[in-house]
Amino acid sequence: MLVHWVWYATLPKLSLQQKLTLLEHYPSPEDIFYSADFPELPDDIAQALENKDLTLARSILRVCGETQVSVLAMTDSAYPSRLRNISDPPLVLYYKGALPDFAGRPVIGVVGTRKATAYGNNNARVISRQIARCGGLVVSGGAGGIDTAALQGAAQTGRQTVAVLGCGVNVVYPASNRDLFTQISKNGCLMSEYPPETGPKPWQFPERNRIISGLSDGVLVVEAPEKSGALITARNAVEQGRDVFAVPGNIGVPACAGSNALLQETAISVSSGWDVVKRYADLYPDVTPAGMEPKADFSRVRVAQPVSYPEQNTQPDKKSIDNPAINAYSVLDNSLTEQEKAVLHCLSNTPVAVDEVITKTGIPATEVLRVITALALKGLVTNHPGRLVSLN
Repeated sequence: MLVHWVWYATLPKLSLQQKLTLLEHYPSPEDIFYSADFPELPDDIAQALENKDLTLARSILRVCGETQVSVLAMTDSAYPSRLRNISDPPLVLYYKGALPDFAGRPVIGVVGTRKATAYGNNNARVISRQIARCGGLVVSGGAGGIDTAALQGAAQTGRQTVAVLGCGVNVVYPASNRDLFTQISKNGCLMSEYPPETGPKPWQFPERNRIISGLSDGVLVVEAPEKSGALITARNAVEQGRDVFAVPGNIGVPACAGSNALLQETAISVSSGWDVVKRYADLYPDVTPAGMEPKADFSRVRVAQPVSYPEQNTQPDKKSIDNPAINAYSVLDNSLTEQEKAVLHCLSNTPVAVDEVITKTGIPATEVLRVITALALKGLVTNHPGRLVSLN
């Protein structure tokens, strides 16, 4: 019975590995519960199993019923099979919302640092939105920074998204994500191995990471410093036989040091959601072909009336931009910076030298390179061999 699974999952003094090992010798927690003695087991394990109190388990299930939280035991048919096959699967999963079909589409875990840069947050949001539009299912951790940006981007498409929490699914942490979690639970779900009303504890978040990678076909690290929970998720992914992807970050920026290091190891470099999902097109032919779109379709610009720029530069140390011959683009995304708009205004469908862009904008070379990288990740420009760049 489900109450025995919850009892077993919350039974103190036994580790998860000890509980999983016992289930190799007993058919179910219910059989363990009704066993009178355990002469073949070490004394400490046998003593722990003598606790037959179901009060906590019944209380948890009552709260689940009152708060519309569903419960899955490891042997349930709806329990994600990919997660069940890792070395340390959760005995019980709690979820709020609609459980997606984890076996029917590419599942991509998107992770990164809580202390993300604007560059990292924007990449997480845009790439996750692209993954969802390509037919992929985005799974992330629900923390601030990259997790939040990834969930926002995927949820904006109206498609299913999953947040795996390091607390109970009815605990809003961080509090600023209340509206986001509500939106996710309407289309996808909030998921946790911890019972409802369990508050966030530091050690629960590293434990949570194995679930993100365990659910996924591949894990994308958007931005992570050298010491980061995202790198724990990446290590879990490697151990579980999952693909690891990473977005190239700015050199010398601490927030990117860990993710850049992954690219020097085994991670696959990507710059769009297309780059990630297309690796699974053969595995999910019924989902991805119809959902995939060319990179140009991810562009947030369109051909329109010429953009009006002032004749006189208000910044005397910057050169005026004057390139009336280019194909005019009207930027639809108000989040673009003035530098990004300036670089876009210098480009056309014909590749030009990056040095020419630097000269025309008057922006320092390092900044132009950074801006071009950001625009490429947004799907607005394409880099070509020989330090050439063009509109996408």
